Amino acid sequence: MEEGLAKRLNVGLGDTVTFTGDTQDFSAKVTSLRKVDWESLRPNFFFIFPSGALDGQPQSWLTSFRWENGNGMLTQLNREFPTISLLDIGAILRQVGQVLEQVSRALEVMVVLVTICGVLLLLAQVQVGMRQRHQELVVYRTLGAGKKLLRTTLWSEFALLGLVAGLVAAIGAETALAVLQTRVFDFPWEPDWRLWVILPLCGAVMLSLCGGWLGARLLKGKALFRQFSG
Repeated sequence: MEEGLAKRLNVGLGDTVTFTGDTQDFSAKVTSLRKVDWESLRPNFFFIFPSGALDGQPQSWLTSFRWENGNGMLTQLNREFPTISLLDIGAILRQVGQVLEQVSRALEVMVVLVTICGVLLLLAQVQVGMRQRHQELVVYRTLGAGKKLLRTTLWSEFALLGLVAGLVAAIGAETALAVLQTRVFDFPWEPDWRLWVILPLCGAVMLSLCGGWLGARLLKGKALFRQFSG
């Protein structure tokens, strides 16, 4: 018995499972559990019975073959043998790949939106505290701090804020990825380490540029001293 199904059915070794066939019910004892890699696309089964256990039950045969010369042969087989079910694994894989690609693009868009929202929130917070920042720069300038030091301080502050915003966006994106992989698609969680590098760097660069622009604006000419005297 496949171990995942055994967990869902709360069945263990030595338990008896009853099956309903076309003719009559029959029971079988669970003697072993097996782990199946369903992603391998090889013929696998939830149950494997010993020889003779399914005597008297209807049977089906399963086989696989490779065909790369178009769908003409498949169409001919369907016409000559209408009771045969043919599955094009290649088409199924392509469709699954398209679905995963669309999900990946949606997640990328979500990551970008989260990053933009974080940057906008930080900029709004900075705009609210603009007057206080003016006064702080006046005090630092009065105490002898040079424009280069103040400009570097602003640049570093904004770069750090962008780094934090990028980390928060990476955490949110990674959490969403983990939920989709484990809960929706039932895949093992595979963290994307690129998010932890690209998002913080992008946030730091964007806000550091904003900090440089703000520093040039606040430190321009004698605006600081006019602000202080006013």
